[in-house]
Amino acid sequence: MAFEERILAGVCKGKRLVLPRNQEVRPSKQRVRQGVFNMLESRLDWRGLRVVDLCTGSGSWGLEAASRGAKYVLLLDKDLQPARQNAAECCKMLQNAAAGEVALVQVDVRRWVPGEKFDVVLADPPYGKGMVQALLRRASEVSVPGSWWAVEYGAGEELDWSGFEGVAVRRHGVSEVAVGRFVTRNP
Repeated sequence: MAFEERILAGVCKGKRLVLPRNQEVRPSKQRVRQGVFNMLESRLDWRGLRVVDLCTGSGSWGLEAASRGAKYVLLLDKDLQPARQNAAECCKMLQNAAAGEVALVQVDVRRWVPGEKFDVVLADPPYGKGMVQALLRRASEVSVPGSWWAVEYGAGEELDWSGFEGVAVRRHGVSEVAVGRFVTRNP
């Protein structure tokens, strides 16, 4: 079933997004992204933040963050075709508004070695493959203490949020989204 996505707020508001055509990719629905960003907006101010969007797909989560004022957004996925196209369009709008920078890295998130740490981590990996938990275990490698994490995963997946505080979970049909703050992870 095809559906349309747009950037919801900020400099790129209303920009239509190209969705992946790969049948194995499950893009987040716009209402789920709206829910995630509503949760984040009540917790942080995007201005000046460094954001990574893991398993970016169309780039919608990361581009939403850039549109809302993030200083730097890294879109990361093993297939960047739709994200590259969407980023090109949004980057023109961001540049005209003297807004943040967007970069893309094509790599499987499981093999990614971060060269920097981020203030916000957005992740929407494939459901049921243990990828969310694997990413949470890498929190100290990927993000600074006090960073915010927002993840989408299959409803009913059990996750260990050790090292995080204030984790809020919302269910959206067959998926759940969680937002929490990374505090520290003991070795």
